[in-house]
Amino acid sequence: MERRRAGVRDLARRARQREVTRRPLPTIRACRSTQPPSPMPYKMAEVDILIVPGWGNAGPDHWQARWAANVGTARRIEQDEWDRPMLADWVGRIAEAVAAASRPAVLVAHGCGVPAVIHAAQRLERAKMAGAFLVAPPDLAQ
Repeated sequence: MERRRAGVRDLARRARQREVTRRPLPTIRACRSTQPPSPMPYKMAEVDILIVPGWGNAGPDHWQARWAANVGTARRIEQDEWDRPMLADWVGRIAEAVAAASRPAVLVAHGCGVPAVIHAAQRLERAKMAGAFLVAPPDLAQ
């Protein structure tokens, strides 16, 4: 009898999962636009690409290091403490780098660099920014 109850519970659980996966996600639907995307207003040579690595910094073979080495307008924003990130310090460095940029900046952030860029956005001069590319944000709740 217990085995049958477990089977029924399992079927009910699977049905609920299918129900959840079939429902449209409201955030995705709300983000859809009926207008075609506008073209990028800048060429790569017209922006400073500021790379914000995440926790521990990225090694020399990481895509961030390759971008910094191979894209003429790209450079990494260095932090004092890569293994113990302090939000205020990271935000300050990002703000300094954007202020020092000679062209509009595109921030490319990875991992722990993502929330730092989000917090820094409030302090950045809008005219100095061309955009942001946020990669693999961490789950800060864990």
